[in-house]
Amino acid sequence: MASSKTNVFRPEIQGLRALCALQIMVFHAWQIGTPIGVDVFIMISAFLLADSFVRACDKGQIPSVIKRWIQTFRRLLPPLVVTVLFAIALTIMYLPKTRWLEVIKQSWASLFYYQNWYLQSELVDYFAPDHSLSSPLMHMWCIAVQGQIFILFPLIFAGTAILSRKLQISIRKGLVVVFSTAAVVSFVWLLLKFFDGTASQYY
Repeated sequence: MASSKTNVFRPEIQGLRALCALQIMVFHAWQIGTPIGVDVFIMISAFLLADSFVRACDKGQIPSVIKRWIQTFRRLLPPLVVTVLFAIALTIMYLPKTRWLEVIKQSWASLFYYQNWYLQSELVDYFAPDHSLSSPLMHMWCIAVQGQIFILFPLIFAGTAILSRKLQISIRKGLVVVFSTAAVVSFVWLLLKFFDGTASQYY
C-alpha cells in the first residue's frame, strides 16, 4: 500500500510557481510590471499548507503543530542560514564598515522571520530608484512573510479544528469563518490607516 505521506506532483501548481519566478526576475532585471509574483508565490505556499491540513482533518486527524514546525523549518533553515552567512561575508569583503551594523541587524531579522517588519520600522523604500545603499538582505522580506505563514497557520488550523469539533461543524466551514473574519478585519484596518494618513508609503 502506498504511503499516505507520498507527495503528489501538481503540474498546475509547479507551472504557476515557475511563472511567478519568471515574472519576479523580469521585474527586477528590466522593471517590467510589478513584483506581484512574490505575493502569488507566497499564497501558493499558504494554499498547499491549508490543503494538507484540511485533508488530514477530513481523515479525523489534527496534525501536531510542533511536528509541522519541525518538518518545515528543518527544510527551510539550512539554506536560509547559508544565504545570510554568505551575505555577511560579502558585506565584510566589499562594503565599508559603516554598513556592517545595519546588515547584521537585517541578518537577525532574516533568520527570525521579521525582516518585513524591520524594514517597515526603518521606512525602507523598496521601490526607490537608487539602490546603491540597499542591503544585500533586503529581499528577504518575502522569506519572512512566508515563515510567518508557516508559524501562524498551523496554530490557526489546529485551534479552528478543535473549536469546529466542539461546535460539531466541518473544519472547512470553520476555516471559512475564521479567514473571512480575518480578511474583513484586515480590510477595515487598512481603510482606517489609509484615511487617517498613517498608511506607509514604503513597505
